[in-house]
Amino acid sequence: MLIADRNRCVRIRTPWVTWGLIGLCCLVFLTEVSAGDELPRALILRTGDLFEHPGDPVTWLGLLGHALSHADIFHLFGNMLVLWVFGDNVEDALGHVRYVALLVLSAVAGALAMAFTAPPDTLLVGASGAIAGVMGAYLLLYPHARVAVLAFKGVPLQVPASWFVGLWFLVNLLNAFGVFGAGDEEGHAVAWLAHIGGFAAGLAMTLLGRPADVPLFQEGRAGDGPEGWLWRVAWRAGGEGDWTAETVMKAALFLGLLGAGMLVTG
Repeated sequence: MLIADRNRCVRIRTPWVTWGLIGLCCLVFLTEVSAGDELPRALILRTGDLFEHPGDPVTWLGLLGHALSHADIFHLFGNMLVLWVFGDNVEDALGHVRYVALLVLSAVAGALAMAFTAPPDTLLVGASGAIAGVMGAYLLLYPHARVAVLAFKGVPLQVPASWFVGLWFLVNLLNAFGVFGAGDEEGHAVAWLAHIGGFAAGLAMTLLGRPADVPLFQEGRAGDGPEGWLWRVAWRAGGEGDWTAETVMKAALFLGLLGAGMLVTG
């Protein structure tokens, strides 16, 4: 699970769009909870409506509104956490207007990917397509930035962003083709192709639509941002450079002690 990065912003002072979207999604979720199981049609998209009722305004509202609603608190938390960590830097690179365009295009691309492949009665909720677009943009912009993740049953580690995003995309791609049990009921509840469609849109928008003075494949800019306290609790296996012998020894010692502790505690 992703928990933090240290990649500070340099072009904008405040990521208003990222913060606003997080707040809006949380507000919509509170509305969902109070409304019970019945969601307004504008906050849900039935894939078949894109072909059966293309002129219905509610269909077009659902095409964007579904990205503001979430299935449960875990769905909301996971999406907002990734947006919190990656969104400010992508907004910093693209600017507010281009960033909004990336979010919209990624959400729409994810929905269309599902509409062309899923049964017509499939219902879509969640910002996952838009979040996937943000991850695709981050991969192109800051692949070398260090991110803190919880791995191996909660062990905090720092890894390059390209590792985290690349593994995430691989898991989604494999699940889209029915690997890892994606054919069971739980797997069908995840819109794997919406993630892939949104990710592809984020890559395309970043390649073609970023400002002329924003390069690709930048180094991460280490600094203490809003997630600084989260970063400090993450175990740092060596410095910001290459994997040295000292780093490997520290990692082996840490994992060895961890394994011994797990054996002792059962």
